[in-house]
Formats: sequence, C-alpha cells, structure tokens
Amino acid sequence: MSSPLSFEEQPGSKPEFKPLAASYARLCVISNAIGWGLVLVIMLASDYFLDKVILPVFLIPVFALLALLSLTFSYYAAKACSYYRGDFDLMFKSGLWWRKKTAVSFSRIQHIDLAHGPLERKFGLATLKFFTAGGAMSDLKIPGLLKVDAEEIREEILKFTEAEYQSTHE
Repeated sequence: MSSPLSFEEQPGSKPEFKPLAASYARLCVISNAIGWGLVLVIMLASDYFLDKVILPVFLIPVFALLALLSLTFSYYAAKACSYYRGDFDLMFKSGLWWRKKTAVSFSRIQHIDLAHGPLERKFGLATLKFFTAGGAMSDLKIPGLLKVDAEEIREEILKFTEAEYQSTHE
C-alpha cells in the first residue's frame, strides 16, 4: 500500500494546529504552584524542626521570585503547545525557547493510552500517549486535551489503524 504524501510534501499546504484546552494553562500553573508549595513547606519545616538549619531571611524573596517566574513560564509554555490531526498523521508542537515538533503516522501507531490524573479529571482534561514499534516509552504525548476530544481522536485513529491492518492482511 502506498503511503500518502504528508502535508510537508504537498506544495503550498500548511497544517492548521489547534490549541490545547483553555484550562490546560491553569492546570499547569496549579500543579507548578503545588510543587513550589511543597518545597516551601519542606524548607520551613526543616528550619523549624532542625536546630542546625537556619533559613536566611533573604531567601524568602528569592524563593518567591523564582516561584513567580516558574509559574509564569509554565502558563506561557502551556499556551505555546498545539496539535495537528491530519488524515494520516498527528503532530504536536511545544516549547517557548526550544521549539519541538513531533509527528507520528497513524500507520506506525501500535498502542494508544488515554490517561488523566486527579487534577486533569477536575478540569475535564486527558493526555493521549502514542506508542510505535520498537519503543518502551511513548513516542508522542499530547497533554491538555478535553477528555471528549481525546476519546474521539483515540477512536478515530484506532479505526484507521484497524482498517489499514485489515486491508494489508486480506
């Protein structure tokens, strides 16, 4: 079976990337804030309970500034992510400074995981993980999709791969 041309091989065509769910950026900020909060609690608890550790006063504003920068970065990094679902492939773009594009052809996908942690469930979001031959880890991961959209994409790709498998094994 011949492989169709991808969007880059077709002259003048450019894929339209879709943004992730609007609530994904808030989810990233909240999870990042939880991480910074845990660090703060550990620092304050160690300062309080261990006599030998003394938390210098100047560290608190430094810590607050680093946390604020980290929260801001996580928000804009989440906003910079987008995905493209073509007829035969799927792409994911991410990154503010170091941009990354990952593409997977539907015909190479062997397994798809749909995952959602407690915060993702609260926001109605899910993460799709795509596995291809020869890899122990996912080859493509798209976080921040609405759960309904993630399920729909998963089902469409599974139908495509099943139809392709049946056509090659007839």
